[in-house]
Amino acid sequence: MPIRFAPAIHCGGRSPVHRVLSSDTRAPAAANDNAPDALFDAVQQNALRLFGAHGVAAVSHFAAAAKTALAAGNRNAAMRYLAYCAALDPAKARRLASDLGTG
Repeated sequence: MPIRFAPAIHCGGRSPVHRVLSSDTRAPAAANDNAPDALFDAVQQNALRLFGAHGVAAVSHFAAAAKTALAAGNRNAAMRYLAYCAALDPAKARRLASDLGTG
């Protein structure tokens, strides 16, 4: 026996199905439309590239590199690695910044 969808005619527009079918809404724009995005900047691109190179250990690698750079007196490199860490794991980046005395 076939099953047929037939919304109630006498629902008076209160049915969720009736509201969706009768509304004049358009689908939202695609999220992956390759438009320039302020959130996807060079830091995130580099973080993802390094994530591809180091896998799931990338954040630990960034943390170690930031500590090494700061110990060597290279604050700019330390901040760059901290930004890479923040792009992938914001919670760990906050802890690292606190440990390094930069946050």
